[in-house]
This record gives sequence, structure tokens and C-alpha cells, in this order.
Amino acid sequence: MNFKGIIILLISTVLFDILFIQLKNSNPQALSIFDKIPERWKGKWYIKWTFIILLLLVLSSIQVLVKLNDLVGYTMAGFILSVCNLALKKPEEKGKKSKKKSK
Repeated sequence: MNFKGIIILLISTVLFDILFIQLKNSNPQALSIFDKIPERWKGKWYIKWTFIILLLLVLSSIQVLVKLNDLVGYTMAGFILSVCNLALKKPEEKGKKSKKKSK
């Protein structure tokens, strides 16, 4: 991976994060497939990175077989990182209230 690839990966990850946040805000049911992931898996770094590595191995195999451009490969890798971050993010507790000091 070269410097150009790292920049493309970072930009595509940020762009897909923004797109997923906007999609979640406008149509929450579009991402309801992530609700089927067991809660005990969410927030665990080793499960998240296992999924990322497996998906990137599949991506690299497809990239070699189909002979995709590096730009497309890095963009798809950014998509995978963004999806894994969204799908395996630790859920926020609904019962907790933020503690604010009143004067």
C-alpha cells in the first residue's frame, strides 16, 4: 500500500461514514439488517477486526480475479471499514441520562 492508497482509503472511509449517518437519519429501516447482529458481539474490537480481515481477504481475491483498479479496491476497502464500524459499534444505553450540574 502506498501513500496514494492510504489517502484514498481514508477519504472513502470518511465519505461512506457520512453517507451511512445520513442514511440512518433519513431512513433508519434501511440499516435494520445490522440489528440482527447479536449484542454481545458489538463493541468487541477482536470481533470487529476479524470481520474486517475476512472481508478484506474476500475483496482482495475478487480484485485479483476481476483485475480491478487499485482506486476501486481502496474505495471498496473504505466501504468495508465503514460498514464494520457501523454494524459493530457498541450501542448506546437508552436509560442513561447525561449528568449536568445545575446552578
